[in-house]
Amino acid sequence: MTTPKSEFIQIEKYDGFYIARYEAGLASTISEFTETQTGSNQIYNKEGIPQSKASIPPWNFIDWEHSKKNAESMYNNDYVSSGLITGTQWDVILNKMVSKNEINASDLTNSNKWGNYRDTVLTYTGRLTKAYYSSNDWYLPAFGSETTNGTTSNYGSDNTYGDLLTTGASSTTEKYHIFDIAGNLWEWTEEDSYFSTSGQYLMIRGGSYIYDSNTYPACYRCHSNVNFKSLNTGFRVVLYMK
Repeated sequence: MTTPKSEFIQIEKYDGFYIARYEAGLASTISEFTETQTGSNQIYNKEGIPQSKASIPPWNFIDWEHSKKNAESMYNNDYVSSGLITGTQWDVILNKMVSKNEINASDLTNSNKWGNYRDTVLTYTGRLTKAYYSSNDWYLPAFGSETTNGTTSNYGSDNTYGDLLTTGASSTTEKYHIFDIAGNLWEWTEEDSYFSTSGQYLMIRGGSYIYDSNTYPACYRCHSNVNFKSLNTGFRVVLYMK
């Protein structure tokens, strides 16, 4: 596992760090889903200042480089700076959730009780869009414009559907005041992959809404090429005091 120098400084000086409660949301300069998105139509892989607030579409279709650059752009002044979450920070958060009895240790390896996956059912207050697989590609229709109440579906072993929620849509996914560490979107981290020392592959964490909760739970490390972008991969911002 790699730990960036900035994280060591933060821990030594402040004995901790701040993490965004929500997955990074779409920048205000980028419209919400206005048309069906597919693997070949990834319009969100661009630069912009992310938002961290409830009830907005999470920023997906973004590779590691843009995730890192966007995370760092949120804050950078004389007092604070921001960045992409690290593998160390991810594990600290999970361990804190267990130590505070927010989840059980077993919930780290099967996150069906508190994460949005294809095999879970969650009551939500927010918006939902249903991804589906057809003609060798995934499709993600536009989010509805109105706030709604509903329940996600359990698709079980069926790999052709998944329910993506807006940020912070389900209270079930809030643990230790943080939403969607398990499921909804995979999240890019700063952690190098054990498959590569060149930086070509980095880790994404948390699993996603189109995978099972026991196959890719909250603790799972999944290596991915830094150029990878998809409808189920986004990022989260952390904050450092100077």
